[in-house]
Amino acid sequence: MILWLMQAPPAQMESANSGPKIEALQKAQQWGALSDYFETLTPKERGANLSAWLQALQRAERWPRLLEVCDAVIPQLEAQSGPKLTIPRLERAQALSALNRHAEAEAAHEQNGKLGYADGFINACVEARNTQDWPGLERCSQQLLSIKHDNYQSLAWKGEAIARQGRYEEAEPFLHQAVEGDPQQALAWNNLGRCLNAKHAWAEAVTYLDKAVALDPAEWEARYNRGLAQFQLGHYEDSLKDLKAASLANPGDPQIRKDLASAESYVHGGAKPSRHAKSH
Repeated sequence: MILWLMQAPPAQMESANSGPKIEALQKAQQWGALSDYFETLTPKERGANLSAWLQALQRAERWPRLLEVCDAVIPQLEAQSGPKLTIPRLERAQALSALNRHAEAEAAHEQNGKLGYADGFINACVEARNTQDWPGLERCSQQLLSIKHDNYQSLAWKGEAIARQGRYEEAEPFLHQAVEGDPQQALAWNNLGRCLNAKHAWAEAVTYLDKAVALDPAEWEARYNRGLAQFQLGHYEDSLKDLKAASLANPGDPQIRKDLASAESYVHGGAKPSRHAKSH
């Protein structure tokens, strides 16, 4: 039995069987009320209904409290066995993600993957992208591919991770596999465009980036990368439109502002373009 370490105030202790009320609140889906009710129970009652407590906190989106509870009970669950896949471990990773503690969430999800929960690697990849941890994304996507060999999303992630680390030629086969298996992946088309920009294959890059933008018009990176390629091809007005869109999505990005200023200067003032584009 799990004994939750924090004691409730004596006046709030409940000696009667808590099960019926817990079940009633669950059935009514009153998750906030159920979360509050658990705070009135004894450690023994909390421990006896741990899964229901965690469910209530998760569905009520009480993320800090959920994390606190999981951090307390995991060592007790694993005192004899060591790390193992449990509901508290899964809930802890989800709480970290919800709290935008992405680096910690990435590690927690990856650990869950290693403990046998394959979707943990998927979640770890998402968090690795959030933190721009490209070695971590490469590692987690490869772990997922070792389980699901034809997972096209994982191929796209691995290709992106490798491309982001400047290994463009190595990245391309994974990205091609991804779009051949699933042509709807804007992420993979964008990263193919990034690779081709790096090789100065501007026209081919635009072809791939057109596909990325068509699939996801809000994908600012594809617009930015296409703007760079269009600029190098002499399509200055088109370049300016894409760079403006990217700048609106990321007004604080200094590289985008610099490239946008260069495009505006050339379009409006006749300046000569730079021939050294750097994809995002």
